[in-house]
Amino acid sequence: DRCVNLFMELCAGSLQSRMRDNGRPFNHEEAVEITRQVLTAVEYLHSLELVHRDIKPGNVLIGRDGNFKVADFGTATKAKDELVATAGTFRFMAPEVFSGEQYGQACDIWSVGILYLDLVNKLPPPGFVAMPSLVDDLDASQVTLPGGLDQDTHGFLSLCLQMDQTQRPSAATLLHHPFFHTKTESAPGFTRAAGGAVATSAQPGAQQGTTMPERSGSVASDGSDLLPGI
Repeated sequence: DRCVNLFMELCAGSLQSRMRDNGRPFNHEEAVEITRQVLTAVEYLHSLELVHRDIKPGNVLIGRDGNFKVADFGTATKAKDELVATAGTFRFMAPEVFSGEQYGQACDIWSVGILYLDLVNKLPPPGFVAMPSLVDDLDASQVTLPGGLDQDTHGFLSLCLQMDQTQRPSAATLLHHPFFHTKTESAPGFTRAAGGAVATSAQPGAQQGTTMPERSGSVASDGSDLLPGI
């Protein structure tokens, strides 16, 4: 009998497990760098006309070089006009996906904005809300952002978290936002061991929240199950 073997890069832990093991939120500079790497991966994914639909810490892995990598393409599909099926994790889900409207790649942009807020611990605890975080009214024109955000961060999140999906910029556009002008000395959230390896005993933990498989239709994947986050 013939079989197919898949050889993939070993990633020692996930961003979610790193958040748990750190015992503290990421600081702003760390969270900005993580967000930049994740958004870069999303930009590449979108250039392939794909939509991930489940961007969250549990689906961001840490490579041996310490860089962050978007993974888990179980809900990914081709970007197409007729996307209406609910898929993803409620806590990070864009309102148009949650409400069953037609949607596209902009749903990933929403999730990236929520990801940053989760990294710096500015979201309600998991399970506290039964609908997309920060959204009390699906008919509202914009979300209410938490206090204590600097001007660039507030501006970046205001773009990512536009209730009207057509008003969210592309990943390529957002990567040029002043939010990413923050300088970091090294990739955050881990410790480097001798030889440049990442010193961590963390294994990918349980998924954050509940992932909803697509309710109807099929899932299309475009090859790789792991995209570079840099």
